Amino acid sequence: MSKRSSAGRARATRTAIRPPKGVEEDRLHPFTGDSLNEEVAFALFAERTLKDVRCSYLNLQNSLFRQTRLEGFECDRLLVTDVRFEKCELALSKFSQASFHRVEFLECRLTGVQANEACFRDVRFVGCSAELSQFRFADLRATRFEECCLREADFQSAELSGVAFARCDLRGTRLSSAHMDGTDLRGSNIEGLKVGACDLKGVVIDSTQLVDHAQDFAGFLGLEIVD
Repeated sequence: MSKRSSAGRARATRTAIRPPKGVEEDRLHPFTGDSLNEEVAFALFAERTLKDVRCSYLNLQNSLFRQTRLEGFECDRLLVTDVRFEKCELALSKFSQASFHRVEFLECRLTGVQANEACFRDVRFVGCSAELSQFRFADLRATRFEECCLREADFQSAELSGVAFARCDLRGTRLSSAHMDGTDLRGSNIEGLKVGACDLKGVVIDSTQLVDHAQDFAGFLGLEIVD
């Protein structure tokens, strides 16, 4: 391994995630409508229910969603900038080809969310339930998952360079054909990870994971272990 490639991965894992701007409650106005307009900014959504919302375009900026139900949300062109979601219900929503910039999802339910081909920049997922979620072909550079349940999530062919999965449940998660230069899996449960040997190049794991999953890694490499 070259010194250059090692340094590149180190830089990737140290990328700082920038928090949302302008989401302080004293700057926001309570949202009182029943549907979302094309442009929403400086809005506070508190304990609202907006289920099965469908729209062709939505530009969402500088807003805070708190304990809001948005199950089944679907938007053809979604732009989200400087937004925080706290304890929100977003299960089965469709965010394919959406753009997220400086966004936080805190303790949200994201089961079955479809975010295929979406772009994420400076995005944090903390304490979220995202089983069976789909991020196929998504670009997640500068994204961090902390203590999230991602069982059987699908990141096939996604751009995961520098992405951190800290203390996450990745059992059965699909990472095949993903680009993972500097992807940090340390502290996560990686049992049954669906990935090929060539996909693991550049991935960062800890010594405990290496020992606990030695049999799996041998399988990825096509090794036969005989005592």
